[in-house]
Parts: sequence; structure tokens; C-alpha cells
Amino acid sequence: MKKQTLINYLYFFIFITAIGCYCNTSIISNQHVDTLSHSNINMVGNDRDLHGCIPSAGYQWSELQQQCIRSFELPLKLLNQAKTFGAYVCFSADSSKAEVFSNEGNWILVKNTTKEFVKMNNDSVEVKLNKNNKTWILYISLGDILYKEEI
Repeated sequence: MKKQTLINYLYFFIFITAIGCYCNTSIISNQHVDTLSHSNINMVGNDRDLHGCIPSAGYQWSELQQQCIRSFELPLKLLNQAKTFGAYVCFSADSSKAEVFSNEGNWILVKNTTKEFVKMNNDSVEVKLNKNNKTWILYISLGDILYKEEI
């Protein structure tokens, strides 16, 4: 009789434990699904700027090309003297304007001479892009920053 009572208690304990585990798993699963469906999760690539470009994927708006571009994929890459930062340049279809992308800022430059592009607005930053002996050089007056094309 004692043996049968002990076995009944054991079956009862296993039954209660199984129900408890099932209920706990069900509650946790429902909370997890509820949390995922109602939270503001910022997924990589889910960020878009005003033009629809995805900055986390390296895209930014080009005024000259009127589309999202990756400036680091542009064919004209200029490096600073320490070769730690790059400036990237694209040209308009008629080559009358150049757009510069750098750590210091982005600018639209207008062709001034056959070998020089300059920024036309009158703020405190002077930006020039010119070609010397097949090499492009970018001058930015913010502390005499100079970028040069590597050939």
C-alpha cells in the first residue's frame, strides 16, 4: 500500500511539473511574439533619408545625378596627405559641374576654367578642384585641407 501511494505521488508530481512547463512555455512564447509584433525594432537597412537613400548601406543623395549613390564607388577618389580620408567626385553629364563628397562636407562646384571647378556660394568655405598634369587636386579652406588623386 505504501508503495502504491508513493507511485501515485510520483505520477502526480510528474503530471503537475509537465503542466507547469507547458503553461510557462506558452506564456513566454506569447510574450515573445507580442513583443516582436509591437516593438519598434530598427533593422539594419530600414533607415531611409528624405530622398529614400539608405545611409546604413552607404547610400547618399547626389544632387548632380538626382539619385542615391555610394560616393566611395565613384571613379574619382582623392586622398588626404596622410591617406586616412577620402574625397569622392562625380561630374555632370556635360562636365560643367562637379559634386564633391568629403568628411568636411558635400559641395557642388561649377567649372571655372578648363581645368578648375570652384564653389560659387559666398560662405566662409572655399572649395576648389583642379587638374594639374593629369592629377586632380581638391583644396578646402577649412584649415588648408588638401586631397590629391592617387595615380
